[in-house]
Amino acid sequence: MNIRNKKFAISGILGGLLLGQLVSASVVTAAPAPYPTPGKQMQFAATLGSEAALQRLQGPDAVGTSIEISRAHWKSVSSASGFSAQSVVVARVDAYYDGIASIPLAKAKKAPLLLTGTSELDSRVAAEIKRILPAGKTIYIVGGTVAVSAATEQSLKDLGYQVNRFSGSDASATALSIAKNVPLPKHVTIATHTGWYDAVTASTAAAVTGGAFVYSTDKTISPAVKTWLDGLPAGVTKTTVGGPARGSYASSHGSLVGQDAYETAALVAEKFTPQPVRVGVATSKAFYDAMSGGAFAATVGMPLLLNPPEAINFATNWSAEDHSATTKSVTLFGGKVALSETVGEQAQDAATEKFIPGEIVPAGEQQSVTDEKLSKIAIQPDWVESGSPTTLAYSGYMNEAESDFCAWPSRWDICENAWSASQNAREVSDREKQPDGIWPGSKSNGGTVDAFRHCSWNAYMAWQMGSKTAKGFADRHEMGPKPPNMSEELANRHHAMDYHNNALGRFFGQHARDQGLTGSEATKSFNTWCKIDLVPDGALQHLWY
Repeated sequence: MNIRNKKFAISGILGGLLLGQLVSASVVTAAPAPYPTPGKQMQFAATLGSEAALQRLQGPDAVGTSIEISRAHWKSVSSASGFSAQSVVVARVDAYYDGIASIPLAKAKKAPLLLTGTSELDSRVAAEIKRILPAGKTIYIVGGTVAVSAATEQSLKDLGYQVNRFSGSDASATALSIAKNVPLPKHVTIATHTGWYDAVTASTAAAVTGGAFVYSTDKTISPAVKTWLDGLPAGVTKTTVGGPARGSYASSHGSLVGQDAYETAALVAEKFTPQPVRVGVATSKAFYDAMSGGAFAATVGMPLLLNPPEAINFATNWSAEDHSATTKSVTLFGGKVALSETVGEQAQDAATEKFIPGEIVPAGEQQSVTDEKLSKIAIQPDWVESGSPTTLAYSGYMNEAESDFCAWPSRWDICENAWSASQNAREVSDREKQPDGIWPGSKSNGGTVDAFRHCSWNAYMAWQMGSKTAKGFADRHEMGPKPPNMSEELANRHHAMDYHNNALGRFFGQHARDQGLTGSEATKSFNTWCKIDLVPDGALQHLWY
């Protein structure tokens, strides 16, 4: 087990303390110094938001579940209202390569992803196609005739449909042929074909945002895939997902790598669907439900999270809670063997928004906090410290989104906590850019020490106020205008870096909060965890040293 995996395998307060000793011995070279202690934790008030809705889509088997998923969104041909399918994508049920790669195609073609056996067309699938798709429309088969037989293709033609097949010499070639038929992709995600976990979350995320997906073979890609990626317009971003694929191609804004498939899926969700209205969860036990569920998730614009069958995983719970300010419902793909009732209840609870005192403004209150008082808790933008003239800053360094939130007196404690957390993070990060620190001379804007500071800041906030409230403030802080002398492209790179590092910090902070770590224990753990993600693991993102 590597150092980062030990981070959460050692749980509870004792684990936090032992972990600090472990990293102090193996990673941290700077002389030890007292850590700044965060303020008092703010507990959730009794008031909750409206309970998130819970939906389960299941059939008697994998084929039946893909049909139920289709029925949940696409209307019958005879129905006057609802969403009309414009095509259908058909993939084999017993392997994941082609079906996962076709998720962006299903989104682009306004189609469900239906699964069938390899030798013949399942009669239930034929009935579902006839229910939603008028004769004469196009059905897309993914994979060669070994994957989906020529007999199945003929059966579809006999039903009165046009049939197009995407296939290649291997999984990578088939995925590439599909990707080339996704019109004008905005993004491309890349994951290895040697496992399905990272691939299904990566393909779904690309599809949600109008992108395409291709396979690597762990840390290499085929010459054909590289040529296609190299030839895409400059504005198309590329992201490798998962540890095996990292390094297979240059990621535009850094790779997305978690300590396991669950954490990777949560980080993918944060990057590509930062404010979801719905959240999808599929079992990690088998790929079938995630595959057809991924096409549904992409169509309705929600992230796809993975979870074990028995109980909710921390990463899944954190992601649902982190996004609970916008999430209104949770969709489970598969039956109770795939995802238990306990998982459903826990996911529903995590996605239900909870509030700390002051977050809900009392009736009749006015935005009466003065600009002078607000300026005392304004968090300095990164670029000011990097040497940009301070005259380029917005007034008092508090942007409009921050000041609009903090001008309510009832929210003062929240805003003061966010500011205090930023000061603590700045203090611990400033140590590490000194000559005797871990990263002497590192740049405060976009550098290694900046990544560490954002991770630490969000960890402090999440421990104090919960991940959801911390995300709200961190996201507002990123809404500030860029300096006039900074290009849009560079500003977007800075924001992408900050959003990612902020999310990892909240992940750590929520874990410490859930484990009941005290302020001093939590602080020592944050300092350790964020450094682990920069040194051995490289999961935090930075633009330069």
